[in-house]
Amino acid sequence: IIEEAAEGSTLEDGKVENISVNINADVTLPENYEGEVEYFGDIETETALVSAIEKDGEYKIAADIELSEFLDIYSDVVLDLNGHTISAASSMERQAGLIDVNYGASLTINDSSADQTGKIDAGSTGSVWAAVTLWGGGADAEPATLTINGGALEAYWYAISGNGSTNYSNTVININGGVIKGTALGEECLGIYHPQAGVINITGGEISGDVGVEIRAGELNMTGGTVKG
Repeated sequence: IIEEAAEGSTLEDGKVENISVNINADVTLPENYEGEVEYFGDIETETALVSAIEKDGEYKIAADIELSEFLDIYSDVVLDLNGHTISAASSMERQAGLIDVNYGASLTINDSSADQTGKIDAGSTGSVWAAVTLWGGGADAEPATLTINGGALEAYWYAISGNGSTNYSNTVININGGVIKGTALGEECLGIYHPQAGVINITGGEISGDVGVEIRAGELNMTGGTVKG
């Protein structure tokens, strides 16, 4: 289903060279298609979200989305939760994040809803350990960067986590707002688990767990916000 041809599209040998497609449409392009594809529309499905994060961009979530597989981010992505929830399916099991941010990539979380009800929820059973995990690429790589401006990140064990192995160092976490929460109180849950060499900058937001921030390596700069635990 091609929603519309992009302005200025041309036909050559019977083929559209450039098209514009609703990001939620189930579209299969011919294998020999070589033109540009521009997607439009807010994101309503897991399939659309997985497609969107493959390239740099700003995207608004338009419905609650349950993920059957984790999101693997290698680009620069801005997500507006828009009052909706991105959650893990009950069948998912992963000793890392519902969302991974890899070295050289960035994820920014906003929530434009009036009540700030947007959420990334890894679940309440611990089968998915974190809402977001950052995977740095070492000192010589571009950092993995996470910025939270609004909404909530919740997980049974760690709302945000890294990995302490040398190859996964060099991360940047910016908390400017929102709620960062480890939910398994009494089970040693953490708001942020930071075993890697990297930087945490906290200027706002609320971070909580049995321990709000556990920093085993790296640098913590805090000028605002609250940490409870």
